[in-house]
Amino acid sequence: MAVLSKSCKYRTGYGLLGRTEHHVICRLAGLIISAMISTHYVDTLPKWSTPEESRIIPRNINGTVVYQTPAEDQKLSLIEDSSVGVFVIGLGLGLYYLEQWGSARATASDEEEALAE
Repeated sequence: MAVLSKSCKYRTGYGLLGRTEHHVICRLAGLIISAMISTHYVDTLPKWSTPEESRIIPRNINGTVVYQTPAEDQKLSLIEDSSVGVFVIGLGLGLYYLEQWGSARATASDEEEALAE
């Protein structure tokens, strides 16, 4: 996740995207990575319980039940929960910046009209 955070760091004046779009795209990337990890789990984890390997915890991923260890279950649950949380925070920040940008443009427009009169 450190690579994702570093590549998605907002830099003033760089790129074609504004703050709002940048935050939403970065958070959406987190959700996509989480989905890719889940898909990888479906392909690699056994579809039956193997108690000798401690693979006793079932997980339903898109209708396919796989069995995982408690550590794998905790790791995947943490990744899924945190990616959703980060997406919601990013969306909230994006909406906040959009509101601030709209307010600044409205104020600038009012000042231009006052100067024109």
